[in-house]
Formats: sequence, C-alpha cells, structure tokens
Amino acid sequence: MATNTLSLEPLQSKTDSLPGNVSFSPMPNVSPPPSLIGVEGIPKDLFIKPVDESLVCTICKKVLRWAMQEGCGCRACYGCLQRTIKSQIETVTCSSCGESFPREEIIKDNHARKKLEKLKVYCANRESGCQKQLLLKNLDNHVQQECEYEMIQCIHRSKGCTAGILRHKFAQHLEEECLFRRVKCKFCSTELMANEQEVTWFKAKSFPVIMIYMWWQLSQLILLIIMVASYVALESVSLGVAHVLNIITPGHWAIYLIP
Repeated sequence: MATNTLSLEPLQSKTDSLPGNVSFSPMPNVSPPPSLIGVEGIPKDLFIKPVDESLVCTICKKVLRWAMQEGCGCRACYGCLQRTIKSQIETVTCSSCGESFPREEIIKDNHARKKLEKLKVYCANRESGCQKQLLLKNLDNHVQQECEYEMIQCIHRSKGCTAGILRHKFAQHLEEECLFRRVKCKFCSTELMANEQEVTWFKAKSFPVIMIYMWWQLSQLILLIIMVASYVALESVSLGVAHVLNIITPGHWAIYLIP
C-alpha cells in the first residue's frame, strides 16, 4: 500500500535520532541532557575556521560542548567535567591546574557559549553527504529536525522495528522495507502488517497444492469404484452366459438334428 510522501514530512522531523549526534550547544535555562555524560567535546574539524584555544576543553582537548567553568577559571565540557569529578563530593580539584574549590562554584559558561554560537560549522553528517554550513547555535535543530542524512529510528520501533534509516530514505523504508508497515493481502485485500503477509502468502500458496492433492486422491477413489463396478458387471455377464449354456444340454441339440 503506497504512502503519501507529503504526509510523512511531519513524521520525519519528529522521529528520534539514533545515538551519535548528541547536543552541540546549550540553550539558556535548559538543563544538560543525560546523554552528555558519556560524550566528549566537538571535533575541531567540524568548524570551518580554527577555534580559539580559550574555547577548548581542558580535559578532552576538543571544542567545548555545553561549556562549563570551574571555580579556578578553567573551562571544560559538561560531560567531561561530570565524569572527572564524579567521586568528588564537596571539594573539587581541577584536573588541569590542580586548584581546589567548592563544587557549587562550577557554573554554566555563558560567555563561552555566546562566542561559540556565532561560529560557523559544517553539518555533523557531512561525511554521510550533507553539505550544509550553519551557525553552531542552529546545528542541534538542523540535525534533529531537518538533516536528510541524519540516522533516525523507525516510527514502528514500539512494534519491533529496530532499523536505523537515513532521513531522506524514511519514506522508502515505510513504503517498501519496514516489516511492520501496513499492506493489503494479495488474495483477500485484508489490511495487515508486511511480516504477517509472508505467513498468509505461504498459506495461500499451500492451498492450491492441498486441493490438487485432494482432487487426485478423489479421482483415484472414483477410478477404483469404476474398476470394481466394471469387474462385477463382467462377472455377472459371464455367469449369465454360463448358466444359459448349462441348461442347453446335448439332448436339446439332438431334437433339432434328427430329421
């Protein structure tokens, strides 16, 4: 069953991305997503022009991803810093300069954020084919909502589809590939899922074979009945002829032979 491509556009933008492209730049008054905990900074080659070293994480040596500032003044990515101070409860020691300070002195670095947001970058999916160039502050929205080369999850994942699909192949997946798409049975036009159609198709193909076998068995039975009936009929005729010959004795023939 064909799906209208235009009707898929809202679904494409709302479909979740697969793990890979985690948030690049924070938004004001928004808490860092849990996915940042295990992620390092932004690769330097994502930026069109070289980035100032003051905007580089002191831990992973990549460009700051959700920039944080420690009490000592050093800057680090949110995820890098959280992993580094995980076991430090009240007092934190900077892994870069060695200075100690209270944990509550770690804050969002809005100054660094504003500077980074104005830098121009390539799309994070450039290696997959996207040629878009944009400001870092717009990269999250582009990747999560627009980029045709972002790997997204199927809308039927709750039913069992685990496929990862490039956004520009989303319609093709739903129309031709997804085992959980709705299709019409080739034999009865009932609407069902594609993976159910395989079972129906097998049963449909088996039905003619079973019917042919049954007709063959029936024909054999009919032939047997005809043969038996023919045999009985022939036996009856033979017995009748013999009986007639037995009652016509030689004496009877003599009557006709004597002049």
